[in-house]
Amino acid sequence: MLTPSRLLRRLGALLGRRRFDADLDDEMRFHLDMEAAKRVAAGMDPEAARAAALRDFGSRPRMREEVQDAHGITSVDDLGRDLRFAVRALRRAPGYTVVALLTLALGIGGTVAVFTIVNGTLLQPLPFRAPERLLAVSGVTRDGLKIPTSVPNFLDWQAQARHFESFAAYNTWRQDLVGGAEPHRVLLTTASGDFFSALGVSAWRGRTIQPTDHTPGHSAAMVLSYGFWQRAFGGDERVIGKEVGIGTGRGYVVIGIMPPSFDFPKGTEVWASRNIAAGANWPRNTINDQVLGRLKEGSSVADAQADMNLIAARLKAQFPSDEVNHVVTTAVVPLQDELSEGVREYLVMIQVGILFVLLVGCANLAGAGVARGIQREREMAVRSSLGASRGRLIHQVLTEHLLLGVIGGSLGLAVTFGLVQLFNRFAPPDLLPVAGLAPDRIVVAVGFGLSLVVGLGIGILPALLGSRLDLRAAMSSGFAGN
Repeated sequence: MLTPSRLLRRLGALLGRRRFDADLDDEMRFHLDMEAAKRVAAGMDPEAARAAALRDFGSRPRMREEVQDAHGITSVDDLGRDLRFAVRALRRAPGYTVVALLTLALGIGGTVAVFTIVNGTLLQPLPFRAPERLLAVSGVTRDGLKIPTSVPNFLDWQAQARHFESFAAYNTWRQDLVGGAEPHRVLLTTASGDFFSALGVSAWRGRTIQPTDHTPGHSAAMVLSYGFWQRAFGGDERVIGKEVGIGTGRGYVVIGIMPPSFDFPKGTEVWASRNIAAGANWPRNTINDQVLGRLKEGSSVADAQADMNLIAARLKAQFPSDEVNHVVTTAVVPLQDELSEGVREYLVMIQVGILFVLLVGCANLAGAGVARGIQREREMAVRSSLGASRGRLIHQVLTEHLLLGVIGGSLGLAVTFGLVQLFNRFAPPDLLPVAGLAPDRIVVAVGFGLSLVVGLGIGILPALLGSRLDLRAAMSSGFAGN
């Protein structure tokens, strides 16, 4: 069993290889000198005593190998020799090597590029506090259609919900902003006062919108995105406290600037407060707002769904006509699932498809490896006749293909970075719910792991077939070919 202490000793021996070899030579010399001294003390001639000590000690090269093997050095030496031999073997077959590396680079690069999108869209949690507790709440019509909600329904949901600690309504559209050096057409999100607190985010400078903003006696408030603040106001923090007009309506006081990483809803440049209570008497079928809520600790999504369904049923009993109230029930889902709903199935299908393409490429490379192994029968037969075991032959062939996999995977990661950059630059801005995708440490780790798996996958069959040699037939066919 490899205990921690033995592992540390092995690492020490590998890292200090020269010192280890020198210490081993000194120790063997010390034992030989001691044995020779004992024999001299017993009356033997010094030369005869030395010869007897050497004879009893045994083969020093074998002893060295046993000690090195016990410290894990032999396997490292074998790996180094196999890698050097693999490099020479691949250089002798440039056509096969180039085709294999191109196949692996494109296959692994495309696979990992798609995984970068899948990871950023479906797997990585949203960049908010406790994102698993953020839920999207939608109305559901009699036909099962999910729809936004109206302000009256939102206010009733907010007042009656028992499993949410906060509710927020928001709406996004294009609007003119007046107040900087020149007018700007911006993507504006109007939000109720609990919007930022529900997400659990804070302003980079100033503060975020609060429930008291835009109420009687309080100014309407505005928060700028970091990028828009840089473009429109030149990064001047003195903009905080100034009044900026939206369209032809009232002015909004800039109260804060969001961090550079904050981008929700995607692409929003300005967030403005809403006097949500003023819409209490609006028609219930004026469905303009998206709703998010933060689940209370200890409550589940199922609890929230059941609670919201009861509220929707009460409201439907109070306003039964579909002409007045479309909503008959609700849909409560994690916010991340809601944001990725339109692309989830397509991304999964694309990921499976590109993996299939990689699998086909690996199968072709494995077949090419088998054909190449047939051409190398005589080489393997000679190595076997010189004492190489079947395990050593398998190890050598696998090392060659692992080297191919690692080099191809490294090239594939370069392809991944390029493909992701092209996607960020040319993809439609509304295609995905997140922006600025980039390979992270998880993606790089998956890329290298896939490289190793692919290297093993394309090498197992050639290694097993190439090591099952009929030595006499291989040698005779080799000489017959000459």
